[in-house]
Amino acid sequence: MTGQQTFLRTRIAQLNKKNRIIDSADSFVQQAKRFGLTKNRWDRFQVNLSDEALTFEQFQTIINQTANSAYYYFTPETLQARVIKKNSGVKPGDQALQPTYVEKNTDLKGLEAFDLIVTLNGSFLIRN
Repeated sequence: MTGQQTFLRTRIAQLNKKNRIIDSADSFVQQAKRFGLTKNRWDRFQVNLSDEALTFEQFQTIINQTANSAYYYFTPETLQARVIKKNSGVKPGDQALQPTYVEKNTDLKGLEAFDLIVTLNGSFLIRN
């Protein structure tokens, strides 16, 4: 086999591989369109919480709202939650915010004396 034949066979194999990738991508796009996943049918809403003081209950509500469904998706970028003693004098936005860590297996019921300082950034994609 000559060098030209080898080169030609390699190029044909590469072309066939690229065509399979294009066909696969086209199939994915067509299926997405059938399910209504087209770009102009979704709205994006930014979520930007910065050093928000929350109770555990409020934090749980926010986390539950970030679950995905058929009609909306949450795309997180950053999440930071710090447990802070209410009586410590620490306020949201303090530069020297020192977290008070709670042991992993600690029962959180009855810890009303604590708050969370939460920073959450991301976006919701909501279907029209």
